Amino acid sequence: MNWTVRAKDKHNNIIKLKIESLDKENLKNNLKMLDYYPLRIERDYSIFGKKRLSNRIIIDFLEEWTSLEKVSINTQYALTIIKDNTSHKKLKDVLSIILFDINSGKTIEEAFNNCKSYFPDLFITNVIIGYKKGDLLSNLEMIKDYYSESFKTKEQVKRSLTYPKIVILLMFVVLFVIGKFIIPTYNTLFQQSGMKINTTTKLVINFFMFLGDHVFQIILLLLILISLFYLLLKIRGIRYLFDSLKYKIPFVATYQRIYVTYIFTTSLNLLWQSGYNKYESFEIIMNSFKNLFIRDKIRTISEEIKSGIFVSDAIKKSNIFEQNFVNTITVGEKTNTIQSSIETSAKYYHFKYNNFIKKLVTYIEPMFILFMGAIIVLIMIAIFVPMISIIKVVN
Repeated sequence: MNWTVRAKDKHNNIIKLKIESLDKENLKNNLKMLDYYPLRIERDYSIFGKKRLSNRIIIDFLEEWTSLEKVSINTQYALTIIKDNTSHKKLKDVLSIILFDINSGKTIEEAFNNCKSYFPDLFITNVIIGYKKGDLLSNLEMIKDYYSESFKTKEQVKRSLTYPKIVILLMFVVLFVIGKFIIPTYNTLFQQSGMKINTTTKLVINFFMFLGDHVFQIILLLLILISLFYLLLKIRGIRYLFDSLKYKIPFVATYQRIYVTYIFTTSLNLLWQSGYNKYESFEIIMNSFKNLFIRDKIRTISEEIKSGIFVSDAIKKSNIFEQNFVNTITVGEKTNTIQSSIETSAKYYHFKYNNFIKKLVTYIEPMFILFMGAIIVLIMIAIFVPMISIIKVVN
């Protein structure tokens, strides 16, 4: 059974825990043994599971933890200091659970493994490996650099897409204003003049009149369709089909190959440098992807490598990576320099992915501007040409 506990520790600090226990009485006894005074204990009936910590919180956590490890502070005490001083409520709750497990006699490995719902597998694996080999600081610094670079890349993508988002929003606002306030005025004028208008003008007027009169219904319909789409993606078969289609659409497939190669090489390089088993790393990397098609392919790679197939052959057979990477790792395996080949590829594809995003944005911005320009030209032709004819008649 899962329980939500609100309790006081020996320093009178309020803590919140989510703990598994057979019954309430057993849980109370365990809390008292660890100097926790329970204030409230309730069954946890949550159906949505535990929310994973964001990359920003994980980076802040690693920054603090690394600083404390550098001055040789005991791991358990370091986690306690971070818990007591962090401003992130979610992190405070997670660290309370980890420390509770450690105080209950569990190892660091068991405590972090119990929090897989909060941390990525890549993070937990590196922490455990570093702790086991007695070089936690080195692993923490590596994973901190990994998440920092990953966060910077995502932020760069978000900033790059800000302008196109503004342009799209502005375009919809302009279309709504035209359809609601401007087109009806011209439509009334054309009707009063008794003038025959061409087909293009009729279509433009009808479209904007419909848009202006039914804007809220259109928005509601779009929201329903989007919600339905996301619900359908919850079905594994449909989600798998949708994810596999990303490799069949020309431009999207190019992006997918670059992105997957970038994440794969960076994660693999991190795991191998931290000392993780080379041939079991693929199972950890698999969970870095939400795409079911990619996960299935990487699972197949892992199984084929375990059965004795060369790493380069399994990767080539998957057909989800950039060909240049396949060639590099093939040469690396033949010359027994596969680890350095992965490290070189990780650096190269980090640069290539960032460069691809920059180019993509430079193409998107003028495309939206041209699209808006085309709409304006169409409106001018459809509305203002008949207006000129009316003015001539009046004159």
